[in-house]
Amino acid sequence: MKTLRVIGTVFFTIFFGLPLFWLVSTSLKQELQIGSSDLIWFPTKPDWANYAEAVNRSGILVAAWNSLWMSAVSAFITTAVTAPAAYLVAQSRGWFSKVATGWVLSSQVFPSILTVFPLFLIYVKIGLFNTFAGAIILYVIFNLPFSLWLQRGFVKNVPTEILEAGRIDGASGLKVLRYVVFPLILPGSIVVFIYAFINTWNNFLVATVFLQGNEKQTLTTQLARFIGTEGLGLFGPFAAATVLSVIPTLLLFIVLQRKFTANLVAGAVKS
Repeated sequence: MKTLRVIGTVFFTIFFGLPLFWLVSTSLKQELQIGSSDLIWFPTKPDWANYAEAVNRSGILVAAWNSLWMSAVSAFITTAVTAPAAYLVAQSRGWFSKVATGWVLSSQVFPSILTVFPLFLIYVKIGLFNTFAGAIILYVIFNLPFSLWLQRGFVKNVPTEILEAGRIDGASGLKVLRYVVFPLILPGSIVVFIYAFINTWNNFLVATVFLQGNEKQTLTTQLARFIGTEGLGLFGPFAAATVLSVIPTLLLFIVLQRKFTANLVAGAVKS
């Protein structure tokens, strides 16, 4: 069994690590090496000019800032909404729970692109087109179904005895939610925040359709501009910009993963 675990870990590391390694390697190559027919795993003399060109490219820093703060805001709103909503869905045994579950499942069946055209017409009518607020609303809407499903699983794992003890002590529903449920589902909230942040950070559809102008572009739309319509482009700077775009999500995962593990262990000890 131990041998199978080792083999699985090695396979998992190679499967996910090799593309990242190749991306970093490509970002340090010159254009002649990138287009060479010879397989060059890593350049003998790394060339950092691709990173300089990627950073100096017009609009890339503004786009990165737009992606960063919009991802953080949409992730925070998604987490704040799904925590109490998941509690209501998990505690409800009537039609509300069935409707909410059906909404979650049905939203995962249909691709998001089907809703683009009607949403575009609605946004133009109500004045939310080409606004950051309108984009954030869409990010939250697209993140909500799966986030609610995730959070609901954590809420269901909260022992009913703890909730009943809080009610017996005279705590209202809001106090039980605030002082009992929220601390216990904090690991779930961290997972939802990470998911919503990464999903927004990588979203290409909303930024392409609903945001216009260089000052409102996101990092995903700027990355697409490195490649031309015929598939030709600046692959070195494109790889460098892609590497830089991965760093914020990796840092977020590393920081919050520690908090997730600490809160998970603390919750287990308290139980």
